[in-house]
Amino acid sequence: MIRRLYDWAMDMARHERAPHLLFWVSFIESSVFPIPPDVMLIPMILARRAKAWVYASIATIGSVLGGILGYAIGYFLFEYLGRPILEVVEADAPVRLWGITFTTTDIDTAAELLGDKLGRVKYAVQPGRRIATVRKEAGLGLPVALISPKR
Repeated sequence: MIRRLYDWAMDMARHERAPHLLFWVSFIESSVFPIPPDVMLIPMILARRAKAWVYASIATIGSVLGGILGYAIGYFLFEYLGRPILEVVEADAPVRLWGITFTTTDIDTAAELLGDKLGRVKYAVQPGRRIATVRKEAGLGLPVALISPKR
């Protein structure tokens, strides 16, 4: 898969819209794309050395704007994604990532609502917290746990 992405980036470096593509590759690479924009940037500069600073500026601006977007995603989605990840990472016992954990303010009410689709509520690894797993019969296709908030 990486080789296909690399070959695609090299082909795009020869395209007439390469500067536009360079911007978007730089933008996306700063968050999720596994191929750095250098794969496009270097061949573009070698082909037109007079435009080296223009191409470098395009890549830099794209990368910085993509980084800002990545930061904003982390900043605004921390409560939804970051906190459950930290719950797994902060555990005192050895941990393994097995699914998704959602914090619920009232685990007993959640247990009543879900009925037999939720396992027994028990004490979590973290002191003062309780946890229950959603059973396979719920049909979620992914292991899910509900946990009470830290006190």
